[in-house]
Amino acid sequence: EVSRDGDGPRARSTHRLATDGRGRRVLLFGGWAESGLLNDLWVWNGREWSPVNAPGPPPTGATRYAYDDEHAALVMFGGLVDRKSVADTWTLQGSEWQRLDERKSAPEARNVHAMAYDAKRDRVVLYGGIGAEGRLDDLWEWDGVSWHRLGPPR
Repeated sequence: EVSRDGDGPRARSTHRLATDGRGRRVLLFGGWAESGLLNDLWVWNGREWSPVNAPGPPPTGATRYAYDDEHAALVMFGGLVDRKSVADTWTLQGSEWQRLDERKSAPEARNVHAMAYDAKRDRVVLYGGIGAEGRLDDLWEWDGVSWHRLGPPR
C-alpha cells in the first residue's frame, strides 16, 4: 500500500528492515498500519522506494527476518498472524516467496524475537522472543535448509 504522497510504503509499526547481502538494497515487509496488518514488500535502492509484487506470507506483524548472504535469500520466521504467534519459515529469493514446512525442527511459535545473519559462519541466528508461555531465551540457527537449536545462553 502506498503512502498518502505516493512515494513509498505507508506509515506502520512492528516492521523491520533488512539489507541484501551487498548492502545495495533495503527490504521492508509487513507490519501494522491503521487499517490492520500488512503483507506488502518494498525495496529501497538508496534513492526511492519500489513495491515488489511478490505474493507470499499472510499479513504479519512482529515478525523478524534477516538476509542470508550465502543463499541470497531473505529468511523470515514467526510473527503475529490473526493475533496468534506463528512458527512459519518463509524465504524470499528475488521476488519469489516460498513457505518452508519446518514444523518438526522449527523453533516454537513466537514474535518480537531477534534475528541476524552471521557472515563468518553463513548462518541466520534467531534468539528469544515471546511465545505462548511468555518470554523465550532459546538460540537457533538456520543453515539454508533447516533450523537447529543451539541452546539457551549461558
